[in-house]
Amino acid sequence: MSRRHQGIVKRYEPARRFGFIIWNATVDDKTVLFFHIKEVHAGEDILDIPSGCEVEFSITHDGQGRQKAVDVRFVGEAAA
Repeated sequence: MSRRHQGIVKRYEPARRFGFIIWNATVDDKTVLFFHIKEVHAGEDILDIPSGCEVEFSITHDGQGRQKAVDVRFVGEAAA
């Protein structure tokens, strides 16, 4: 099972169906991870994800070796 991480949504682009999560990789480092709506549980029904929304996710690498968030789930309140 993949390790789970927590972060907050920095920005979501509903027209393009992707966004970015701020994740604290270490105390001094804040990493920004890409996510696509297909990786969000209940994602197809979501119209918008507000900035600051808390999420839990796993991390994988895309075809170019960059990290991205997958299996994204909302912590607490769900998005609109």
